[in-house]
Amino acid sequence: MQRSDTQRKLGWLYFRVLAPLVLVVAAVSALSVASVHVLGAVRAYVGGESRWSKARSLAVQALRDYAASHDPADLARYHAALAVPQGDRQAREQLSQPMPDMALVQQGFLQGENHPEDIAAMVQLFRRLSWLPVFNQALSTWTHADALIAQLQMQAAMLSSQVKGADLAGQQRTLTHIQQIDRDLLQTENAFSARLAEASRQTVMALTLGITLSAILLTLTSGWLIHRSLRRQHAQHLARAELAAQAQAADKVAQAQRAFLSRLSHELRTPLNAILGFAQLLAMDQTEPATDTQRQRINLILQAGRQLRSLIEDVLDLTKVESGDMALTIERVDARELLNQSLLLVDSTRQQHGVEIVNAMASQPLWVMADARRLQQIFLNLLSNACKYNRPQGRVRIWAEERRPDATLIHIEDTGIGLRPDEIGQLFQPFRRMPTKAREVEGTGLGLYIVQQFIERMQGRIELRSEFGVGSCFTLSLPPAPHDDTQPTELG
Repeated sequence: MQRSDTQRKLGWLYFRVLAPLVLVVAAVSALSVASVHVLGAVRAYVGGESRWSKARSLAVQALRDYAASHDPADLARYHAALAVPQGDRQAREQLSQPMPDMALVQQGFLQGENHPEDIAAMVQLFRRLSWLPVFNQALSTWTHADALIAQLQMQAAMLSSQVKGADLAGQQRTLTHIQQIDRDLLQTENAFSARLAEASRQTVMALTLGITLSAILLTLTSGWLIHRSLRRQHAQHLARAELAAQAQAADKVAQAQRAFLSRLSHELRTPLNAILGFAQLLAMDQTEPATDTQRQRINLILQAGRQLRSLIEDVLDLTKVESGDMALTIERVDARELLNQSLLLVDSTRQQHGVEIVNAMASQPLWVMADARRLQQIFLNLLSNACKYNRPQGRVRIWAEERRPDATLIHIEDTGIGLRPDEIGQLFQPFRRMPTKAREVEGTGLGLYIVQQFIERMQGRIELRSEFGVGSCFTLSLPPAPHDDTQPTELG
């Protein structure tokens, strides 16, 4: 009975946590798919307008040739060219009906030389968005163009009769009318193109805004859920220490939560990559470049997505460390070389915050026993913090000292804002951030906690000296490596 109740509670927890995320991801996916279909349909109408314009031009030229040559073949060319706008008109008139004949719509668009694979999107755009003002204006322009085509047909029939009756004066008058209709058609085509372009711009703006809001909502919801889950996990760890009698049950709950949190983080990566990928496609679109406002919104999507991705990676590291699934390979590592590589990776952050980094380490290798990848991750975190929490035109100094056979010390000192004594003891706890600049600097409050876990698992330690208003100095203490080649040690 107790196990059944636990399973029901766990299932309800999964539902409450995943349901909002699924809804937001579904909304983002729907907006992405809708944007692709709408922009594809607009592109198809733009292509159709180009073919419509070409057919109109060929039809008018064929009538001029027929007036000059009296050759029936020129009149036949006119009728063949006019088949394109007539087909589009058939499709438009059917779609304007409450119950359109889709076979006639298909036939009309094909006669208008539209690609068969574009027709479905063109139909959906017409039926679902034609009520919008910008699309309705384009539809009115299209209707006016069809009326002008009807006038052109009347003049063509009159010209044919005048050619057969050898009425030269009448032919000249008719050609003048045809020339005027052709000018009106050209103006109408330009107006239709301009309204389609405006419709495309407004569509991109609306969809970009929708995706931006959805991405922000996804980021906030995910961050809040992960934050709440991790705080609950930490509280349960404390409860297990205080309530020894319930240790086994509490341990099972914590394992389930860690598994859920890891699964949730992995599941978030797929929609997040889709959001980032689609935002990058919008930013790189050269056919219809985004406006400055749209580009700012796209950058908001990318910034929020990258921040969420960083949070997910921190959460995955945290769950692996606390569950004991983090495998480390302890081997002989040149800490100086790893630090030099890390300095290159944080150079953009250094430039952004206007900080000078002074590397006072000796030129010879500094061999320690550590996991190379995790040690570099530690360097990146400490160097990045030293830049972000520094003052403008501040400085970061790095040096090392060997205290054989006990330890090798690496110091990273900054001239930043420093910490008060009561803040130092809280800094290495999860979700604890420096209150002075917590709102100004992006972060989750997990970085230093994970750094401490990595150092301790590599048989080292991290210490902090700080003075408020002066700066801070982090000192890494790592086991020195022997001079001979030592076989790597796996720590599970």
